[in-house]
Amino acid sequence: MHFSENGAFKLAEKQLKMKALKAVFKVQNTLSSNNIMQPRLFLKLFDAMVNPILLYGSEIWCTDFQKTYAHLDNRPYEILQTKMCKHILGVRKNASNLAARGELGRYPLEINIKTVKL
Repeated sequence: MHFSENGAFKLAEKQLKMKALKAVFKVQNTLSSNNIMQPRLFLKLFDAMVNPILLYGSEIWCTDFQKTYAHLDNRPYEILQTKMCKHILGVRKNASNLAARGELGRYPLEINIKTVKL
């Protein structure tokens, strides 16, 4: 777990996102090479294989919660989940983030982090 001199964990978030991105590509390649394009299966694999990497140590590094969810689209872990949702749905990058997550029934990962911290 890496953090900067001032105690911020931004570097850790970015490194975990890069590691999780590798896992996402591996899941995508495995599913596409076997001609399996089921969104439900992809989401289950994302939750089982990518979320643990993405949220590793989140009880410690995700302490700067805000009252609103307007900032969510800027967090590295939320960006990755949103990209994954848009890929599954086959929509463009400029499609609504909230609509892409909502269509697949996904909640922001920050909610998962908050429930683990409790």
